[in-house]
Amino acid sequence: MTYEISRRNFFKFAAFGIGGATLAAASLTGCAQGTKSGVKDDKTVSVACSPTPHADILNGVVAGVLAKQGYKLVVREFNDYVQPNIVTEEGEVDANYYQHVPYLDDFNEKKGTHLIPLAAVHFEPFGFYPGTKKSFSEIAKGDKISIPSDATNEGRALLLLQEAGLIKIDPKAGVKATKNDVIENPHDIQLVELEAAQTSRSIKDVAFAGINANFAIDAGLKVGKDSIILEDAKGKAAQTYANILVVKKGNETLDKIKALNAALTSDETRKFITEHFKGGVLPVF
Repeated sequence: MTYEISRRNFFKFAAFGIGGATLAAASLTGCAQGTKSGVKDDKTVSVACSPTPHADILNGVVAGVLAKQGYKLVVREFNDYVQPNIVTEEGEVDANYYQHVPYLDDFNEKKGTHLIPLAAVHFEPFGFYPGTKKSFSEIAKGDKISIPSDATNEGRALLLLQEAGLIKIDPKAGVKATKNDVIENPHDIQLVELEAAQTSRSIKDVAFAGINANFAIDAGLKVGKDSIILEDAKGKAAQTYANILVVKKGNETLDKIKALNAALTSDETRKFITEHFKGGVLPVF
């Protein structure tokens, strides 16, 4: 299943929500009608997300925009890429905001979930950062390089290493490449697969670390300044890997989801992302 992302209008639907970090389950009470997933069209919008930059954006600007319309935003943070989709599928939250379409497609296919994208919000350029070595020119035989282990981000990492001239991957693999698709590795680089959230913590143990921008920012790295190589913000990666608003199919027509979508793709949100993250996170709407 593939979804085309439009920079201006992903879908004319709505968005998502999440429960707070201390929230056991958002209290979605009221007279509004519920959906099959258990989500009610009331004035509380709960959203599952990653801490950085997603929770920063939601708490920093989206909550205020929604409050003006009478909605309360409850943000529930997760440090992994699995649980936000699970709680959205099960109706514990209204929506989630942390992933890109390739990851969502892969998740739906493998887990049998029924989640759909509503809007493309921002792009987080993937990059490699210095660990025990400062430049790719210092690469030596047997050096270790950490990369994310999940299906889509591993492919991004390998394509970027190929762009840097360190490896060559099977052209047939494309963005779905794994280290098993490496067909040329002249330096015998050891590719260390780690859960995406752990890659930033591997810097002291590897020559270079491949890190998603949100985890790089969370680790105190300056994406544009500290990275050795970075995905082109104007290239295909920005369109393919834009972070999206996601809901369970059937909830996209709820008024509160429409309000969330509008707030997340508002002028106020664009300004906040641009000024707050200084190039580490880029609006795509």
